Amino acid sequence: MPLITVTPDAQEEFARLDNSLKLIFAKHLKKFAQLPPKRFLRGTPYAVENVGSGRIVCKCEEGTVIVQHIFPAHKEYERWYRGLF
Repeated sequence: MPLITVTPDAQEEFARLDNSLKLIFAKHLKKFAQLPPKRFLRGTPYAVENVGSGRIVCKCEEGTVIVQHIFPAHKEYERWYRGLF
């Protein structure tokens, strides 16, 4: 069972979500304990989990899932993604 770690940036982003979105994102974060994300961005160490129109971006290391960012909308995720390259 992997350990789930949430960065301060992701905690802040989670706190800004609406209560209804918090429940949905929390379910996906709990799911990581059983099944870590498997879809990785090409050329990066990041894994991405789709949550409705939002995204959870994390790094998977030996026995640990580190949640880096929580994006409530795909548009915000795209802005972050373009900044990588």
